[in-house]
Amino acid sequence: MSNATDDVNSYPHVRVWAAGVSLIILAFFNLIINWTIVREERLRSHARFVLVFHLLFSALVYFAVCFSFYLQNYLKAATTATICMVLIRSLMTSGSNIILTITAMALDRYFAICYPLHYSKVCFKPWPWLIGVLTWGLASIIPLTLSPKIENGTVPCGRKSLQGGEMHKIVLISICTVLIVYSYVRILYEG
Repeated sequence: MSNATDDVNSYPHVRVWAAGVSLIILAFFNLIINWTIVREERLRSHARFVLVFHLLFSALVYFAVCFSFYLQNYLKAATTATICMVLIRSLMTSGSNIILTITAMALDRYFAICYPLHYSKVCFKPWPWLIGVLTWGLASIIPLTLSPKIENGTVPCGRKSLQGGEMHKIVLISICTVLIVYSYVRILYEG
């Protein structure tokens, strides 16, 4: 068995099925949990529930775009450079938003537990919804710095189009990981 990463060894049908099943399962849980959060006023006003709403929505968008990307890749559908770029940027945006939302959740808990008096003064009712909009805004800027090189015309939009910007991705993940670990270590010391 070789270590090659060509189309024969990358199991595109498995990727399509995995993304499709993940999308269906996540859509089901997303519908139940997010409907409950939106329906209940007391949940809509707590940051932890609103950020779970944003996290689930980001994951749903990610898996929907991922399924579309792998399906067109599996069908070997040649797309225009614009459609390929939209798919790739949507994947990057929703993927980045997932890690940014998890970081925002950790920082929110850090400030709520370590600085409860300041937290209650600073955080007003739409605060968690604005954090969600902020993470989406920041996540939509990230793909602009990592734009892949795709020639004009009809191109196969495959996994090679996703490559590039490894250093940017490592920096983003590292910064978010440090913030998450720091906030939970500080919460641990507060308890």
